[in-house]
Amino acid sequence: MFDIEEKIKRIILEQVGIEVTKATLLAEIVEDSLSKIDLLFHIEKELDKSISQDEVLNLETVGDLVEAMTM
Repeated sequence: MFDIEEKIKRIILEQVGIEVTKATLLAEIVEDSLSKIDLLFHIEKELDKSISQDEVLNLETVGDLVEAMTM
C-alpha cells in the first residue's frame, strides 16, 4: 500500500503541483469535477487500475483514493 500511496502523491504533485498527505481533501487540489476526473484518469492509467463510479463519488480525501486504489 505504501508504494501505491507514494505513486498517487507523486502523480498529484506532477499534475497539480501540490504536495499532499492522506488527509488532504481532494476538493482542495482540484478546481471542479472535470479536474477531479482528469486527475483520476491519470492515476488509474499510471497504476493500471480502475475504480468504480460509485467509489469516485465517495472519494473525499487522498487517503480515500489510496484505499480505493488498493482494493
